[in-house]
Amino acid sequence: MKTASQLYAALRRFQDAYAAALRPLCERTGMAQGAVDILLFLANNPGLDTARDICLYRRLKPGIVSLHVESLAREGYLERRPVPGDRRKCGLRCTERALPIIREGQALQQSFMQQIAAGVFEPFGFKPIETPAIEQVDVFVHGIGQSTDVVRKEMFRVFSGANLERVFTEGTDTKLKPKQRLALRPEGTAGVVRAVVENNLVPQGSTPFKAYYAEAMFRGERPQKGRLRQFHQVGIEWLGAPDPAADAECIIMLMEFYKRLGFDLSKLRLLINSMGDAQCRPAYREQVKQFILDHADEMCDECRERAELNPLRAFDCKNDHCREIMADAPLMGDNLCDECREHYEQVKRYLDAAGIEYVEDPTLVRGLDYYTRTVFEVEAPGAGVGSIGGGSEPGSPSAR
Repeated sequence: MKTASQLYAALRRFQDAYAAALRPLCERTGMAQGAVDILLFLANNPGLDTARDICLYRRLKPGIVSLHVESLAREGYLERRPVPGDRRKCGLRCTERALPIIREGQALQQSFMQQIAAGVFEPFGFKPIETPAIEQVDVFVHGIGQSTDVVRKEMFRVFSGANLERVFTEGTDTKLKPKQRLALRPEGTAGVVRAVVENNLVPQGSTPFKAYYAEAMFRGERPQKGRLRQFHQVGIEWLGAPDPAADAECIIMLMEFYKRLGFDLSKLRLLINSMGDAQCRPAYREQVKQFILDHADEMCDECRERAELNPLRAFDCKNDHCREIMADAPLMGDNLCDECREHYEQVKRYLDAAGIEYVEDPTLVRGLDYYTRTVFEVEAPGAGVGSIGGGSEPGSPSAR
């Protein structure tokens, strides 16, 4: 299939550039890139610790993985451990001897993505920003939304030893101080906004704040193709720029980023929609909620729960029957206020002028509460990994 071959060619170009980034480490240690990749995979993905996991998620042949694992174990970089309940499997664990190589490799991985991001975003006036990997839970609860799947189901919580024992004893963390309730960063925007507010990076009357990041994120997802518990996300934040030109420019930059990675943009699919704003979305949200409640007997348990918490997420339900029912649900496009409708039309005019191809998807929603107005996603049809990037006003496109 032509689409698959184009994606494969883009992947090969990306792999070549990635290999060049790791070459200094490989040459200094005398290790093959495949061996370094295995150490980094095991370090970056706790819970995926067998040779089969490496073959599946890194798309390496079993024979190649076996050779590298044997070499790494022989040289003291890996230890084998039996998997409880399954004598046929053997778990792999990186030893202390491997830690310096892992740290250097992780730094090179981050530098690789930052170099590509810098080449795309800095000419548009964006500057790099780094935020802590561990933040207070409230940063994400208030920034992303208590009802979102990220906060409710996917966020890794972090407790010190004493606080962890206290939580187990009391059965809750509500008595801990806010600074004791911590979480690993599941996405980039909330931490950036916290840093901007705390450090007064956007003084009153100043120009909009423009920054980009390329950092590791962590989510408690079921590991599968294209989705791991630790992943690197490249994104931008453009705060204080409600103009539709800013939305269009964010999309244009995202597509240029994929182009720099070697993708043929004609083989990607850009989906766009408008989610309205604080003036028109609440009434629409109630319409969708009532629609779900009217069809509650036909919807899955999760969608019935979403009706109260985040009804728009029902459009993303993976249950085929729910999707059929939601096909008749009210659409945001029919409920936009005049200002949001004109904003969305202007974004499309800018994209047309820039030669960016897109598909309007009236059911497209994004899962975080801070998304408003223009929302967009990029898919790679044929790759089997779902969305590979997306974002929304106030300006936070990202690529995983």
